Amino acid sequence: MRISTSMIYRQGTSAMAEAQSVLARTQMQLSSGRQLLSSADDPVAAARLLQLDTAYAQTQQYQRNSVMARNRLGTQEQVLSDVENVLFRVRDLAIQANNDTLDSMSRAFIAAEVREAKEQLVQLGNTRDSERNFLFAGFKSQTEPFSMTSTGVRYNGDQGQRQIQISDTRTVVDGDSGSDVFMSILNGTGDISVSANSSNTGTGQLGARSVNDAALWDGEDYTIRFTGPDAYDVVNGAGAVVLTGSYSDGETLDVQGVSIVLGGVPNAGDEFNLGPSRQQDMFTTVQNFIDALDASTSPAGNATLHNQIGNALDDLDRGIDNLLDFRTRVGTRLQTIDAQEISNADFSITLAGASSQLRDLDYADAVTRLSQQLIGLEVAQQSFARIQGLTLFNLI
Repeated sequence: MRISTSMIYRQGTSAMAEAQSVLARTQMQLSSGRQLLSSADDPVAAARLLQLDTAYAQTQQYQRNSVMARNRLGTQEQVLSDVENVLFRVRDLAIQANNDTLDSMSRAFIAAEVREAKEQLVQLGNTRDSERNFLFAGFKSQTEPFSMTSTGVRYNGDQGQRQIQISDTRTVVDGDSGSDVFMSILNGTGDISVSANSSNTGTGQLGARSVNDAALWDGEDYTIRFTGPDAYDVVNGAGAVVLTGSYSDGETLDVQGVSIVLGGVPNAGDEFNLGPSRQQDMFTTVQNFIDALDASTSPAGNATLHNQIGNALDDLDRGIDNLLDFRTRVGTRLQTIDAQEISNADFSITLAGASSQLRDLDYADAVTRLSQQLIGLEVAQQSFARIQGLTLFNLI
């Protein structure tokens, strides 16, 4: 085989160029700390890295969503606690006012404080979160949910519940509508509601009431109408008498599976209404208490006052129970977020480790390769220098 001088030059320069290229790539790996400099280095690994990076970014977004949801739920939990404290204070005032030793001025002072409590409830219902969105407006987050009107407090939001994604398969509700929290509360005992007619002239006062036979209670409306101080008729919604009975002070009336303790002496024509519990907002509950405090203090008026305060206490208890239910829900959601955040953090570590194995450089291996490549380049350069100097003219 004939080897020309030009071939020697081409092979030598090609070998040195290839060695320099390999050395330059190793130097770039060392300076960047990355094993893969481009997708061409390892297309399969590059595609896998893209998947891992996408999953990692998505998981980090879920973590940010979790923080947002926790902040909003934390604000809601604090507001619910504040509302609960207001209702407990109103309840204490109701117990205080349900006392015949108080005069009209004392009850007026109590009524003034209860009015302040009602305004405070409206303010709490209009609380905003850290992003200036109203907590209890549903999807209408820029609409003030509660407003005072001449007929009572009006709800301006909707029934929507915002949900936020905290993992591929899990969402969490980050708020509740004011309709559910403040407006849709069953009055009475939660099963039944018993009230005295405001036009009663006797001293009949309602006591404890409960459903003692669910099979007999049909959930209809009835009127207990006294035909005299010691006798009554039970009239259904159609006006038909379904039951008659006798009465003495402190007796328990049994009406359609419902037990009602009644004290005092009703007059003929006095009526007490029995029906299923119905939805009533807590603002109306507080206003009913205020109206009772503003009523007259005659003997019949005192009976009406005690009956109305008794109903207010029942309704306040239902409002407090409703708040406790929502606080429990918020606590459960916060626990869900905490658990999911731990899971997301663990998954992020796994993804980061897998990405590192594909992307990051093994410095010990790279430094060893760099040393070998430097030696190889030096040998190539030295051998080329000696070979290119060989010529037949040296033998003449």
